[in-house]
Amino acid sequence: MSETSAQSRALKSGSPSLGGRGARGFSLAEILVVLVILALGSTIALYSYSNYRKSLSVQSSARKLQAALSTARGFSINTNRRHSVVIDLDRQLFWIDALNAAGTDTIPKVVPEEAFAEFVVVDQLRIDSNVYTDGRRTIPFTPDGGNPYVVILLRREFDDPSADESFFSIRMESNSGEPQILPKRKL
Repeated sequence: MSETSAQSRALKSGSPSLGGRGARGFSLAEILVVLVILALGSTIALYSYSNYRKSLSVQSSARKLQAALSTARGFSINTNRRHSVVIDLDRQLFWIDALNAAGTDTIPKVVPEEAFAEFVVVDQLRIDSNVYTDGRRTIPFTPDGGNPYVVILLRREFDDPSADESFFSIRMESNSGEPQILPKRKL
């Protein structure tokens, strides 16, 4: 069998490798369908990533504040003197102060002030039965490890304040020690 007869049979059968009828490109409709599917997938991925980043910024702020609360309690126990975590709700800052027996600052800002992540705000601070949304508030710790009942609600400033999933709550039971972070819960 000659090489030319094999090529002519391949052309008649539509072999794509030899440029017959089977060797066609994609139609415009097929390309558009693939592009729409890719666009939808990208949109969903970007939305999911955006929510993930939002959650991370609130979570990192909650962890910083949790660490400050634990540190202040540890300072109080280890140095046998009172310390407090001060939260400035107007400026969205917090720090640790050392206190004297009367409860006034002896060494302000033992741990320097720290800001929450960008766009993260303390929505509400509850110390025992008092609820605060503004001003400078103090959470005291005594040398025996004592502290008041505390609930701190953090969220991104542009998130829906009525939706529980917008919040990270920090709860510290009275005299219990370790503050707990409760994601996507408004206490």
